[in-house]
Amino acid sequence: MRIVDAIWEQRNFGFNVTEVVCSEHDSAEELSDALKSIEAPYSVVIVPAGCTQLLMCAQRSNYQFIETSFHYEASLNRIIFPGVFTRFMNQLSVLPASEQLKEKALDEIRSGALFSTDRIALDPVFSKELAGKRYYNWCVDALDAGADMEIAFLKDEPVAFNISQKDKNREGVVNGLIGGMYSESINKGLGFLLVQCEMECCRKLGGRICAGTTSSNNMQSLRLHMHFGFDITGSDYVLIRHK
Repeated sequence: MRIVDAIWEQRNFGFNVTEVVCSEHDSAEELSDALKSIEAPYSVVIVPAGCTQLLMCAQRSNYQFIETSFHYEASLNRIIFPGVFTRFMNQLSVLPASEQLKEKALDEIRSGALFSTDRIALDPVFSKELAGKRYYNWCVDALDAGADMEIAFLKDEPVAFNISQKDKNREGVVNGLIGGMYSESINKGLGFLLVQCEMECCRKLGGRICAGTTSSNNMQSLRLHMHFGFDITGSDYVLIRHK
């Protein structure tokens, strides 16, 4: 079990946040004792899926389930471009983000409009705007640290973007941090370009394996990745408490 003082969240929320990351080897008694000591106004417990005793322990401690996080990945050389999208192939391109398009993407992120399925946006104590602020800060830090942003174009019009970074603990693995559609391209059936951007980011960063995480509140994203041949490699229950 890891108990983390999430000091990076102070600039987002304006107060302390604690994260408790459980392992399948933890006991309910250990988790119960750990949760009794948490005084942060907002705290998060992450439980490996299937560990029902830990899940119920967190619920007895007044934590509420808000999502399941699904982890997925695929080797770049095994990702399949679905046939339904091949009619777009001669109109598509994925290119590094110019400064102008990078700022436009960051503005889209900061607005919060992209985050209707995010747990911060769905939490009635918080808002989409706060979710946007949180992801904006995260993305700016990642880009400053060497993350890559790619832009997907359809007929020379920018449609989608993705930000990915190298996994610090797994050689050859690149993690997709966030992807989104530019507002003028939403609801046009072009969501598959998010995966195209994610794959290109992986290539640019020298990765062999493209990985990411999505929420059970965003099944559209999960289904899209499965359509491209990604596999689910694990999942976690996520619970929250406001104090």
